[in-house]
Amino acid sequence: MPTSLLINEIALIALGGLLAWAAIRDFRTFTIPNWICISIAVLFVAHGLSAPNSVNWINSLIAGSVMFIGGLALFGANLMGGGDVKLLAALGLWAGLDSIMQFLLITSVAGGCLAAVVASRHWLTRQTTSNSAASNGTASVRSQALPYGVAIACGGFYVAARLFTQ
Repeated sequence: MPTSLLINEIALIALGGLLAWAAIRDFRTFTIPNWICISIAVLFVAHGLSAPNSVNWINSLIAGSVMFIGGLALFGANLMGGGDVKLLAALGLWAGLDSIMQFLLITSVAGGCLAAVVASRHWLTRQTTSNSAASNGTASVRSQALPYGVAIACGGFYVAARLFTQ
């Protein structure tokens, strides 16, 4: 196996590991460390230089920039955390313009499933506690935070799998 293919495969496997770490960390603490997002962006450079198919650097930079700008708008509206925005931008590099729509679709569907799980858990908790005297019923499902890094990681796994099979 040529060295460049080995480097590319290592970069893709490392991407998967970093995505899993980001998802677990976001699920547990609602934070995604900067080093994970930076590592994903640096790995993209290694991938781009060693990929068996040429990488369109301009399209990747455009996709990453669009994801960052869109994420900033969501951050400004208090709909997404800063770590989520950085993770989206880093994965936008990997997706490029060719796969950005599939990445966003999978991320959105995973986010919807995540929201449904959180809402169901909230509803079940509220049903259980509504029978107790301690419940005041003021909690709202809208106030429930979502570890959206989990959904973003799902989209990232799709991108990594697509690149791995090329």
